[in-house]
Parts: sequence; structure tokens; C-alpha cells
Amino acid sequence: MRRPALTLAMAAGLFLLHFALVPGLAQAGDWTQWCGRADRNMVSDEKGLPDRFDEVTDKKTTGLANVKWAARLGSGTYGSPVIAGGKVYVGGGEGSFGDDRTVGMLWCFRESDGTLLWRMRSPFCSKLLNRSFGITATPTVDDDHVYIETHNGDVLCLSPDGLAAGNHGPFTDEANYFASGRKRIKHEIARDGHRILEWSAGTPATLGPLDADVLWKFDPLREANAWPFNAVNTSPVVRGNVLYVATCTTLSGFQLEGSEIWINEWKKTYHEAHYDSPSLVALDKNTGKLLAVEKERVFERTFHGAHSTPALATVNGHDLVILGGGDGTCYAFEADFAPGAGGAAGELKLAWKFNALDPGNYRPGLMTTRLNAAEVIASPVFYRNRVYFSIGNDLHKSGRHAGPGRLLCVDATKSGDISGTGLVWAFDKIQSTSSTAAIADGLLYTADAAGTVYCLDADTGKVLWTHETAQVWGSPLVADGKVFVPTNDRGLIVFAHGREKKVLSDAAGRENFVGSPAAANGALYLASQKYLYALQAGSSGSVVEAGR
Repeated sequence: MRRPALTLAMAAGLFLLHFALVPGLAQAGDWTQWCGRADRNMVSDEKGLPDRFDEVTDKKTTGLANVKWAARLGSGTYGSPVIAGGKVYVGGGEGSFGDDRTVGMLWCFRESDGTLLWRMRSPFCSKLLNRSFGITATPTVDDDHVYIETHNGDVLCLSPDGLAAGNHGPFTDEANYFASGRKRIKHEIARDGHRILEWSAGTPATLGPLDADVLWKFDPLREANAWPFNAVNTSPVVRGNVLYVATCTTLSGFQLEGSEIWINEWKKTYHEAHYDSPSLVALDKNTGKLLAVEKERVFERTFHGAHSTPALATVNGHDLVILGGGDGTCYAFEADFAPGAGGAAGELKLAWKFNALDPGNYRPGLMTTRLNAAEVIASPVFYRNRVYFSIGNDLHKSGRHAGPGRLLCVDATKSGDISGTGLVWAFDKIQSTSSTAAIADGLLYTADAAGTVYCLDADTGKVLWTHETAQVWGSPLVADGKVFVPTNDRGLIVFAHGREKKVLSDAAGRENFVGSPAAANGALYLASQKYLYALQAGSSGSVVEAGR
């Protein structure tokens, strides 16, 4: 008897069934990267999300309203959750917060019940003068790979299944990479770059099934001469087989702010430097091989930090990688590139740039008071052929006195230096901000470090309404007709999405939320400093301590 022919519909159905059953693969409804999407617009199609919940307290650990589950994290969490393939990932830290005894952590929990599946320990390495805040970056999940930038700046490709499924290569030295104890680098500075003189590795770790499986590692120090400072809280973005990564490199490792004599000597030394330190690199997502770098020398003009996550955009048939620079300038690079000669890395060509500062009055070292020394911290957002980005200052130093900021909308269809021609509108009354904008139905939502939430008309920049609250370092999320805004010490505030202000819930979970919310598969995910919450309407969950 002849077998029935396999129709196109049957084949498609079998493929979808296989796709849904393969562990670790992203599925429809997942939130696979920072902002959930490559254009970095914090908007989700999820429905039925709760607008309030009960937070964990010492005396109340069961029966939490609208809490599906809550998982205990470490001592301080700055990262935002990602949900893919039945797993939830979030970065944070354990140890003495803010010093070199803090261990960076990436946790992987089961999406259904919050059970800990594995975690990655990344001991801090004192490369410059920065402190460790743990892993502040948000991972990116693509197919069966998890990509993360550690607090040392390393780019790692991880298996979603951890070491419980075996140690897969080519990288197999997890014991030394997860080594406990302090790691330090002795190095010198020369006109042709930094040189590593000595590396202290620490004590090798004893591996177990709850440890992460590193597939490959890219070391920006040795392979790209890129040296981050203060924090590495950017996330990779995937396009085809290419991984675009912001390196957070800067010249400010030895900056003594306020010392004009020292700054002048420092600028003179580095402006005579004959080396490159790319702020954006392209890697082979399967091997970690360096493919291309930007050569705009953004690092020379970055005097404090570089914290913005790149976005992808398609303009006039060309794919662009949009990067917010630590020098207060937004850059657009052509995503396509030619290989370099003789196996060297190619070049990411500049499509356009927009300087949000006043170049004639640029003074490094006064980061907390001067708008002209600000940086792009939030991610640029691509929306309807326009790019929306903001500038601000180091929020750890300034808090509510972060100084002036600026929110801009620029025309992404132009080319070259568009600082004088590409401006659509600018909003100068916002304070210093790290919040990535969320744009839906022509309405833009953002917030500043001083604690003001804004709703603006995305086309004109006109302010429609504002709301005063606690400090906001995270980013708003628009989903289910609601706007979710995390605050530092007033919990989660929820507004109705619309041109008129309507507060649905204030002080929902009076915890410290520094990261940003994510929505996936009918649930809202949000990490406080100590707990990861999975929120679902009608749930009454408890704290998960399994595996810790």
C-alpha cells in the first residue's frame, strides 16, 4: 500500500510541532531580548496582564495576589528578564554590592513554576577602576543559544540547557572561568593600546549540574582592545548569523573628575594614541569570531561610560545598527560589511550620526552638572523611520540631582552628519534619564531619574501628561492597554494607555525595581533587587527557593 503524500500543510504542521517541542527554542509569545524586539520599542501584544500584585515580605511568602511565582535572587539585580523556550533568564549579583567581591550571576528558571534550572557565576575582574554591580546586561536568546555580556565585558554564548546536558564546546574550561576569589589584571597604557602584564585567575570552581555551559567566549580586551568602565549593561542584537555587540569601551578608566590639570594631560595623551578601541563589533553568532568593527573612534570622546544597547532598523531598503554613544551622539552604521583583508576584521561603515550635545562647549569630568558632558544611556528606539533617543548622566552619582537631560527625535532617512539637519523635535525639560522610550499608537512614554513619567505625542514632542513619583531607572512597557513603569522605591506604577492620564495602580509591590518589565505568554515578569516575579492575573503563588 502506498504511503499518503506529505502535503505542504502537513509538512508545515510537523515543523511547527517539532519547533514547539524542542527545549530552549524561542516560541511565539516569548520575549527573547532586551525590549522584546530588535527595534528596542518597549511594546508587547500580550493580553490579560495584571495591574497590581503583592510583593514578598519576611512575614508573607505564600498566597501572593496575582503572583504566579517569585524566585529569590541575589543581593542586587539590575538586569531585566528574558523569556524563551520555556525558560526565564535574568542577570544580577551576589556578594558585597558595588565592590570586587560581588559575583556576577545569570539565573535560568523554568517558566512554568520558577524552579532554578542553572546559574552562571562570573567573578569580578578589576580591569580598570570600575566597581562590580554584578551582571547588569539583559541576555539575548536566538534559536538554541543564549548570549550575554558579563560585568567584565566578555561576550558569552551559553547553552539553554546548562551543564546538566553535558559540557559542549568549543569552550570547555568553565571551571577556571567560574573560578572563585578576586580576579585582577595588571596592565600598562601605551600609545598603541593597553597591554596585559599579569592575570590572576582565582581558585577553579567545582562544577555541577546547576552550572552554565559556555559554548564560546569573546574577550574584548585581548581580541578588540576594548576596555569597559563602570558597568556593562548592554545587550547583543542578532541579524542573520551576525551578533552586533556594544563593547562599552571608554577612555575614562583613570579619570579623576574635577581635576582640570589631570584631564588636560589625560586628553593630550589619548588624543595622540595610535590604536582603535571599537564601541561596536560584529561577531559570528555561531563561533564568536570577530567579523567587523566601527572605526569612528567613539571611545576617544567617551569620558565616562558607554551603556546604550544597539537597535536594528531598516531604512530605504538598508539595514542599520543604531548605537547610542557614550559621547552623547547617536550613530547609525550599515549592518552589511565587507570582510577585511587577510582575514582581518571588516569595517562597519557610518550611515549617519547626530550629536545631541554642544561640541563647542564639551567639558569632560563634570558629568553630574553639565548637559554638554552627558551620554546616551537608554537604547535608541526606531519607529516609523525615526529614531528616538535621550541623553543623561551617571545615575549612581547624582540620583535626584542628575542634572538636565534631553529627549530627541531624528530623521533616520538622512545620511552623513545630520546634527544640524536631522532633528524632528527635541524635548529639553526632561531630567537626566536612562529610560528607553515605549511608543504605541503615536504616544511616547518615558521617565527620568528625578521621578517624572512623561507621555508625549511621538510626532511633535508635545507633552500630553506627566506624573511625579520616585526615581525611575528602568523603562516603561506598553501592553494590554496599560503602561507599566518600574520605580526605585515605590514599586510598579500602572497607567491606562492613552492621551489622558489615568492611574490604574500605584505602589504595586513597594520594592526597588531598577530593571524593566517584560511580557510573555500571558504573564508579566519583573525583577526587584532580590526577587524575580512572574505575575499572572488570578494567580496566588509563593516564593520559590528550590535549588538555592
